[in-house]
Amino acid sequence: MAAVAAVVVALAGCGTADPVPPEAAPTTAAEAPVDRADSAATGDPVVRVHLVRHGETVQNVKGIVAGWADAPLTPDGLATAALAGKGLAGTAFVAAWSSDLQRTQETAREVLAAHPDPPEVQVDAGLREWWFGGFEGDGAAEVFDPLLAPHGLTADDLHHDLPGVLGQIGDGRVGALADLVAAGDDWGLAETGDQVEERLGAALDRVVEDAVARGGGDVLVVTHGLAILSLLDVVGADGVERSSPSNLSRTALTWQDGTWAVELVDDTGHLT
Repeated sequence: MAAVAAVVVALAGCGTADPVPPEAAPTTAAEAPVDRADSAATGDPVVRVHLVRHGETVQNVKGIVAGWADAPLTPDGLATAALAGKGLAGTAFVAAWSSDLQRTQETAREVLAAHPDPPEVQVDAGLREWWFGGFEGDGAAEVFDPLLAPHGLTADDLHHDLPGVLGQIGDGRVGALADLVAAGDDWGLAETGDQVEERLGAALDRVVEDAVARGGGDVLVVTHGLAILSLLDVVGADGVERSSPSNLSRTALTWQDGTWAVELVDDTGHLT
């Protein structure tokens, strides 16, 4: 049960997963800063969005599903956020964003504390984690075991083979898991995959529009685990294998002229 909670809750937006960099993700493209002068010269601003998952929370440790519910970071969560800040201090962020939940705002403050010229954090509720409705506050296995049972799966399968689970319950997009949660919510409150993508996609549009107005550049966005996976669906990253983002891991997306490219997924190089 403890092993299940450790990573299944990560899928629920509030767990702690072991930091394992994905094999398929490139690891060098996001190291160089965005050349804003070159962007200005070509008339096509380049925007690199650094999606950073919040630090460890009390719910993470207790194995509780928390989408819109909130909790402060643990001491380990704060310490790791500070470490991430040191690792990202050399990135010249032109803007910084977080969801309006406590765990992301605390993380953003800690990350930027080490930055030589930190931008003001813009708070956007659209960057929140999935809304689990009537399942908020329940244990991870308690939520996912009954939902996955008709497919011959358990919550533990989300840990061992997330891509396989997503392929079995849908088309490989993480939105299928949100649909499963929404269909099983007796309160009828949980978001569907389409609702999640519409909300997060609109928030990402605001992030990009703001960065373009600044001439492009690197942008810090502190958000949530499942939100990051849904954003990969939003930008059409069909060839990128989905894995549970570790706390304080970084997923880097680059936008130029309306086209998205995925540079890094669940990268933890800045934590070493």
